[in-house]
Amino acid sequence: LEAKLQEQHSIQQQLDATSKLISTLQRRLDETQSTLQARDALVGNLQQKLSQSESQFRQVQDKLAKQVTQNVQLNRNVYILSGYPSCRDAPDQTGPQKLRVGSQTVQGYCEQDDYGGGWLVIQRRSSGGLGAESFNRSWADYRNGFGSLDGDHWWGLEKVHLLTKGHVHELLVEVTDGFWGIQWAKWNRFQLGSEMKRYEIVLLEGCSGNGTCYGLEKGEPFNTFDRSSSESCEEMVREGGWWLKSFCRSNLNAIIRSSGQESNMIWHHIQKLSSRIMIRMKIDNL
Repeated sequence: LEAKLQEQHSIQQQLDATSKLISTLQRRLDETQSTLQARDALVGNLQQKLSQSESQFRQVQDKLAKQVTQNVQLNRNVYILSGYPSCRDAPDQTGPQKLRVGSQTVQGYCEQDDYGGGWLVIQRRSSGGLGAESFNRSWADYRNGFGSLDGDHWWGLEKVHLLTKGHVHELLVEVTDGFWGIQWAKWNRFQLGSEMKRYEIVLLEGCSGNGTCYGLEKGEPFNTFDRSSSESCEEMVREGGWWLKSFCRSNLNAIIRSSGQESNMIWHHIQKLSSRIMIRMKIDNL
C-alpha cells in the first residue's frame, strides 16, 4: 500500500510539473501573440507612414519638376532678352543669335551643323565679286566689326577679346581653294589680348585638322593700314587687317582679285578663295 501511495505521489508531482510547464508555455504563447500583435500594429503604422512619405515624396518630385521646368523656361526667357553665353547654349539652328558679351547683348552667327556645332563665326569671306564686302578697313572697323552676319563679315576684335579673356575658347580656321577644296585647322586653346596689346594672340595651342597649322602664330599682333607695327608685311597690311609680325605668311582679309589675277588672300603662302574663322567656348576651360 505504501508503495502505491508513493507511486501516486510521484505521478501527481509529474502532473503538477506538467501542468506548471503548460501554464508557463501558455503564458509565453500569450506574450508572443501579444508581441506579434504589437509588431503587426507597428508594421501597419510604419506602412501607413511609408505610404504617406511616398505620397509626399511624389508631391515634392512634382514640385521640383515644375520648378526645373519653370527655371529652364526662365533661363530661356533671360537668354532671349539678354543673350546666350555662347553658341553652345544657343538653339541647335545655324544662323544669327543674341549673345551676351560682358554687359552687352550683341548679334552673332552660330554654326550648329559643321564641326560638331557650337561655333561662333568671327570672320566669313566669300569668293569676292561685284558687291562683295570690302575688308580693307580701318582699325576702328576691325575693333567694332562690320559686314552682314548672313554674308561676309568681321565680328569684331573687342568682342572676341571679351569672350576669350573670361573663358578659354577653341579656334577653327576653314579655307577653300580650287585645288585642295575645303581645308581646316583647329586649335584647342585660344585667347586674344586687349586693344592695349593690339589684340595680340596670347594663347594658341593644340592644333589639328586636314590643313596647315602654320597660318597663325602666338604673339602676333593685329595690324591695319592705319595702325601697323609690321614693317616687313606693310604691303599685305594695306589690303586688309590681320595678325602679322615678321612672317608675312597669311592674310585671309586681303583683297580677293578677279579671275586671272594673283590674289593676296593667302593662308600660309597659298592663295585662297573663301574662308571662315570660328571660335567655340571650351567646356572644361582647360
